[in-house]
Amino acid sequence: MGSPLPAAVLDDLRRFLERGLSLLAVTRDANMMPAIARCGGARLGDDQLLRVLVCVPEGVRALENIDANGAIAFSVVLPTTYRTLQIKGSDARRIDWPGHEAVALAHRPAFQREVAGLGFPPAIAGLLWSKNYVPVGFTPLEVFDQTPGPHAGLALIV
Repeated sequence: MGSPLPAAVLDDLRRFLERGLSLLAVTRDANMMPAIARCGGARLGDDQLLRVLVCVPEGVRALENIDANGAIAFSVVLPTTYRTLQIKGSDARRIDWPGHEAVALAHRPAFQREVAGLGFPPAIAGLLWSKNYVPVGFTPLEVFDQTPGPHAGLALIV
């Protein structure tokens, strides 16, 4: 099943995910209690499945929520500009993602380069990363511009 989002939005998201982004998977349990997990990389495939690497063991609660209900809000932030997108889905699940290690290995230095311009030494930025990940996939149903400013909260429907 493909995403209902316009191709232009998906193409922009695909390019954006290759940057040195701060990535967070936000989930909820049956009582609407949130769990947030840092992620170590993400890619949007040609099949329109958004693949995300949830850090473990830190993200165990978020993974339990995904297993229970599939709801996810994935936040991606470019630290130097604070361009922020939130991507929502309802079918998140653990997936097999051959080669996901290469995505994680490419993402870490991209993030370190991005925040170096903000004064974060690579050694400090490197402390944010796990070496263990659980791949999760979901269909992007909605994308919101969450960049601070007058358009924050608007749905992207280019």
